[in-house]
Amino acid sequence: MVVELDPLNTLALTGLANAYRGLGLYDEARRHLFKVQSLFPDSSMAHRYVATLEYEAGRLDKSGYWMDIAAELNPSPQENFLALSSYIAFGWADEALAIAEKYRQSSDGIDISRLVQARLDMDLRTLSEEAQLIFRQTGDEDFAALSAWADALRDRCDAAVITLERQYPSLKGEVIEYLDGSDLINAVLLAHCYFNTGKRSDSSRLTSALIASDPLSRKAVEASPSRRLIRVATYAVARDVNSAITELEAVDMENSVVMISPIALPVDELPVFATLYDEEVFRQYATRERYRVAAQARMLASGETGKEVMAEVEAAGYTLRH
Repeated sequence: MVVELDPLNTLALTGLANAYRGLGLYDEARRHLFKVQSLFPDSSMAHRYVATLEYEAGRLDKSGYWMDIAAELNPSPQENFLALSSYIAFGWADEALAIAEKYRQSSDGIDISRLVQARLDMDLRTLSEEAQLIFRQTGDEDFAALSAWADALRDRCDAAVITLERQYPSLKGEVIEYLDGSDLINAVLLAHCYFNTGKRSDSSRLTSALIASDPLSRKAVEASPSRRLIRVATYAVARDVNSAITELEAVDMENSVVMISPIALPVDELPVFATLYDEEVFRQYATRERYRVAAQARMLASGETGKEVMAEVEAAGYTLRH
């Protein structure tokens, strides 16, 4: 193994961490990423990877903590936009707008403050328009996806279909294998919008392809609880409520993603779960998700999250230098 031959090989350590993350072994993944951070404390890469891992593990507070450090180390538009998501989910307007200003400073003047305010106010029309405008300015497909979710939420699935088909032309066929977690939930949204715009055969084709794909296979969802929640959404869009509920009951709530969509809303506000809204199991899950988000916001605000992070780093034998 490369790590055994060269224990200071950053790429090997990061690759090994990602492999552990892909298997759902988050503690092992953290340990290797903490080592990368100790070797290169001024590099944002390892901090961003830990933030992604914590997001997938359902810890928005810890994800936000690490992304703040990553954005401080590398104040690029991408890092600042990623740092924004936790604050949006928590509804922290001042912090979110402060990140928007940092984004403007790091992006030659591109202003996302109207987009941020629109999301905080749930002004879906303005959110969609601003997201499309910034997508045209930057080419960052995260903004295109955000626009599609805003359109779907305001019953403009026709517009969402146009956006998502442009971003994921392969989904007109059955090429699913190379999509990651965020892309997968966007693909489920496309299936939902196909159904709502009368393209039911396309919706059925896409949901069937998603369920049969490697990224949502039984093995994949067992390793990554966040993938299981996407599988729940896929069954919900396919109107297979029984299968959706069976999958939902198998989700490890304490180790699964919260606020799963790019628009950072609870599951009971996302259209891809609409067929489950009246199911008791789903309502209980949604209530627990809201509780977890509120609790994590309190932990981050009180400094408890930071103490927990430092304790984890020290327990792994390293020191957090930021």
